[in-house]
Amino acid sequence: MLVFQAILPFLLFAGDGSGSLISVSIQGGTNVSFSLSFEYLDQVLLPALERFGIYIERQMTKRGWSHGTMEVGHVEFQIKPVPPGQSIKAPEWPLEQGTITKIDVTILVPENLQKPLTASLLFEIGVLFPDIPTEIHLLEDSKHNARIYTLLVAHTSTGLRFGRDWLYDKKTKGKTPHQLATEISQKVVSELDIELQNNGVVDEFLQDQLVVFQALAEGRSSIPRSTSNGGYKTRLDRTEEPFGDGSTHTTTARWVASQLLPQAKWYDNGRVCEGVGWKASPTDFTSAS
Repeated sequence: MLVFQAILPFLLFAGDGSGSLISVSIQGGTNVSFSLSFEYLDQVLLPALERFGIYIERQMTKRGWSHGTMEVGHVEFQIKPVPPGQSIKAPEWPLEQGTITKIDVTILVPENLQKPLTASLLFEIGVLFPDIPTEIHLLEDSKHNARIYTLLVAHTSTGLRFGRDWLYDKKTKGKTPHQLATEISQKVVSELDIELQNNGVVDEFLQDQLVVFQALAEGRSSIPRSTSNGGYKTRLDRTEEPFGDGSTHTTTARWVASQLLPQAKWYDNGRVCEGVGWKASPTDFTSAS
């Protein structure tokens, strides 16, 4: 998934001029430490990129794990490039979080943990999010006791999605399925609740993944993780070092994007971006390998 993120901004501007889709096949991890999962990419990141006019078909043909017996996964992508002479458009991102309309649950765990974790998640969600419809989006046997992954995605009335997940990274020895289920469900549900109480319009992990697209886009976008006191300010942000609203990943991504695209302008502690409007080349790339 990190390889895909690294090459995507380049591929968006590498069309052949005829509108052909760009096919990408990547082998590696789909559920590994220190990386977004395929499920987060599929359910949160790529739907968010559609607001920029970026459309990507994806299919996972084999899951790849770093936990337990290491397995190499395989994912195929079909990317619609930016037409020649055109730019990514800044999204009309919702200004308000809205109310929670439903929560999707993804559970990738060994078979003996499926029922207790499902029950525990539904219970914890019911405590913190009473009367919110909850759907088991995916329930899959991970086929190894060390492979334990859970993702919650909250959908809001303004069309936003907030994700919170956990690829379990603690020892399981000596813990019953019930104990593991309680530990996992309490952590992911409470972290999702804390994320939503922040009252922003993007979750912590999605925000840093959108910075490069904000900087490349044509127009002004605002995707803050926290509310601004006193309205937006018009004073330019200083970009000599990591800056602005959000996590260390977000502030660093914003700084790096500013060094590569110095024409991009940031305001109000990084909450507002005036993108450079990078245009796809009119050159015909049909002879490129």
